Amino acid sequence: MGTCIAKSFTAEGRTSLVQYACLTSFQWLICLALVVLGVVSMSRGASSDALTIIGLIGLAYLLVSLPTMWNATIRRLHDISSSGGSVAVFVLHAIFAVGTVTSWRFQGDGALTIALTCFAAGTLLWALFIIRDLWTLGCGVENDYGLPPSENEETPEGVRTLFKYIRVGIISLLSIWGLLMVVGTVCGYFVKGKKASPTEYPVERHSRYIPDNELETALREVNKTCPQKYGPITYEKAELSREERILQYNYTVDLGGELDIQKFKTALKWELTSMVEQMKRDPKTLAFLNVLLRNNFGIRARYVIKPSNEIVQDELSAREIRQILDK
Repeated sequence: MGTCIAKSFTAEGRTSLVQYACLTSFQWLICLALVVLGVVSMSRGASSDALTIIGLIGLAYLLVSLPTMWNATIRRLHDISSSGGSVAVFVLHAIFAVGTVTSWRFQGDGALTIALTCFAAGTLLWALFIIRDLWTLGCGVENDYGLPPSENEETPEGVRTLFKYIRVGIISLLSIWGLLMVVGTVCGYFVKGKKASPTEYPVERHSRYIPDNELETALREVNKTCPQKYGPITYEKAELSREERILQYNYTVDLGGELDIQKFKTALKWELTSMVEQMKRDPKTLAFLNVLLRNNFGIRARYVIKPSNEIVQDELSAREIRQILDK
């Protein structure tokens, strides 16, 4: 392993399987130690700052050790008379894997997600052949990349057998990972939206026909306790505008002329957002929001200010409501 560290910044020459195995094992032990440290810290109620420090230590170690692993991998490929440029496939796999996760996280196009997953699985398949080569003993003669490391000739038969089992194990685990990645993405694409959790909502419809038994029933539930008076504010009955595709909440505010209209207008959008966030926490009101979003309806708050009868209103579109629910 010392030879690999000494040659951290050079890709010339060859690295034996014994040296590469020692270096790889050391790297995995460090990663495992950091993971165990993080899990133990979480189980003992460590602060987020402590977990962040552990994560930063792991990231720093990864950045420091990356040149060593990268060049050692290239030299290991040289030892089996293979070009070091093949390691680029690991970068491609990482890019496609991150793209797949990002697409799922931000609810991207399903076809794009499947395409990214297929590319990630394809590069992983390519990487399997390279991993197979990485864990294959090198030739004991000189090749285009230089003289063979002395370990190639001194490797006992038992160690050679161990390397074979390690190679089979790594390839098997990565093959299962690639298969699960593809099957999981495809199944998720077809199942997505069919089973909605309490905080999810179906895809919006753009049909002109809106079933009365859905929206009207929900509206009657909203208006069941209206009008209600809370101090200077009176909650009037809500209305549905099918032309504007909006649910309008009506309020009357009577403060005897003491209300600052401009400040009230400024705060209204924030009040609407807060109202949707509160509705999100209640299963009954969340179900009502789902009804609106299924039909692509937004929400409007309309205030009549007494005694001037000035009207102040603001609204949230269906898209803005979705953004609030997704937070």
